[in-house]
Amino acid sequence: MTIGIVCNLSDGVIIGTDSAITLQGESKSPNGRKTYGVLKVYNEAEKIFHLNNTSVGILTYGTAILGKRTIESYVRQFELNESVVFSSKALFDICESIRDFFFLKYDEIIRPVLEETLGKKFNEIPDNKKPFIGLVLAGFSPGKPLSEVYNIIIPFHKEKKQIEKLREPGQFGTNWFGSVDPIRRLIKGFDINLINNIVGYFVKKHNIKFDNQSKNDVNKLLKSFEYKIPYDAMPLQQGIDHVKFLLDVVINHYKFVIGAPVCGGNVRIAAITKDGYKNLSNNELKINY
Repeated sequence: MTIGIVCNLSDGVIIGTDSAITLQGESKSPNGRKTYGVLKVYNEAEKIFHLNNTSVGILTYGTAILGKRTIESYVRQFELNESVVFSSKALFDICESIRDFFFLKYDEIIRPVLEETLGKKFNEIPDNKKPFIGLVLAGFSPGKPLSEVYNIIIPFHKEKKQIEKLREPGQFGTNWFGSVDPIRRLIKGFDINLINNIVGYFVKKHNIKFDNQSKNDVNKLLKSFEYKIPYDAMPLQQGIDHVKFLLDVVINHYKFVIGAPVCGGNVRIAAITKDGYKNLSNNELKINY
């Protein structure tokens, strides 16, 4: 599992992740008993990447392994295929190219294995049974003064128009990906499962009608408990500190609660400005202009 953060600011955009990847599968004990669960957690994975010759970063979440190779190795293969034209491409056009690349790899590698394992055609398999590859692209289009952020989910974003534009140039704030529940509890002030269970209880127990107006009222009430963060005025260095703080919240959550530490290891953080991309070490998270 992954915790990924993108913080879009007027001076640039920061991307960050943990460095854990989780291998799940079936294991067999000496007495022949089979169990399914976490087989291994590796803590030195790379999930953020610089796209060569651009002011663009890529953050990956979801499936960490595609066949026998890491997502990183496929990102590097994509780079080799496309590097000639990267420097002149708008960010959305790069998104379209990488979506096409990974969609083809998914069809070649994952689709046939799923169909064989589950005994169904791909379009008959429920979406929650399909592994997905999340790709977040953040940075600057050539000649543009402000950064933008896009999200692609393979295999669900089948068409160009389904690519999500999460942050327009000038739209500042954070987006979270993967294991975001600890952050939601902190920033938003609630657990979505708790809200759903409470609403479900009153609907069933007291036969209360929960229409769109009721939903809007609840959302408005919940929003009043959200911590307000002034991203419009936030300098890039404070954005880096903010991303590190949120990553640490999730990593330490999984460090102490019951269960496998599926988010962990050292954080990976990069800052992207119109002048380029800079990886920041875990020990010295300072941006130098």
